[in-house]
Amino acid sequence: MTDQEVDNTTPAGSEAPSTIDDYIRELKAGVQERLDVDHYLALDGTLWRTETEGAGQHKQVTFYSAIATPTPDSGKAYAYTKAAGDPELVELHFICNGSSEKQLTVDGALNIVIGELTPLVDGTTIYENGSNVLAVQLDDDTLEYDATAKVRIKTAALPTEGDSNAESIESPILARGDYSGNGTSQDIETGLDILWAVLTRVADGTANLEIVRRNNSTWTVKNGEGTNYTGANQVSVESDGTITVGSNSTMNEVAANYGWVALGYRL
Repeated sequence: MTDQEVDNTTPAGSEAPSTIDDYIRELKAGVQERLDVDHYLALDGTLWRTETEGAGQHKQVTFYSAIATPTPDSGKAYAYTKAAGDPELVELHFICNGSSEKQLTVDGALNIVIGELTPLVDGTTIYENGSNVLAVQLDDDTLEYDATAKVRIKTAALPTEGDSNAESIESPILARGDYSGNGTSQDIETGLDILWAVLTRVADGTANLEIVRRNNSTWTVKNGEGTNYTGANQVSVESDGTITVGSNSTMNEVAANYGWVALGYRL
C-alpha cells in the first residue's frame, strides 16, 4: 500500500512556476513508495544513496493477486500466481510462448515432477527408479536419493533407467559404543544394518568376538580361535541392528566393561 498519490494531470500549464517543486517532490515520493515494495533503495532518510552496493536490486517479487492463465506474446514468458484447489491459497505458475502452463508450487511447496526435470549435463538422465526414488544417471554411474534419505551410488553393472530391482551399492559407516556386563542378557542397539562388528572386553582384551554377515542375511559370530558363539545364551544379531549378548560370561560377565565397533548401512 502506498500513501503518496501521483496525479499525471498536474501541474496544469496555468499554475505558477514556483509551485512545480511541490509536484516534483510528490512524484519522487510516489515513485519511492512503489519501488520500495520490492526493491532495495539504500535509503538514508529521504536520500537515495547511489554508492551503496545493491541499490535498485530486487529484495523480492510480490504478485498483486491471482489471475487467469495469460497468453504470452511471441518470445515472452510470464510468472504469476493463480488459484489452484483451495480458493484461499494461490500457487506460483509459469508459462512461456509456445508451451503449456507449469504449476511451480503445491500447497506452498515446490511441485517437482521427476519426469519433467531437465539435466544440466550432457549424457545425464533424470528419472524415477521405483517408488519415491529420484535417480540421476551420468554416463555409466547412477546417483539415487530415496524417501528414506539414503544416497546410493550404482556402478555400470547395476541399474540403469527402467531397472529398479538390482541391488544398490551404498557407502557403509562406522558406529561404536560400550556396555557393562549384567550376567543375564542385554541388547546393544547399533542403528546399523551390520556388515561387520567386533566386541571386546575393555580391561584386558582377553575376550574378543568378530561378527561378519554372510550371504547378505546371516551372521557368523566367532572368537579369535574360530569358535562359534551363536549358540544358546551366547550372541545373536538381528536385521534391525540389535546385537544381543546372552548370559555366557565371555561377553557379558557381571560388572565387566566391554566395547564394540560396527560397520554397516544406516537404518
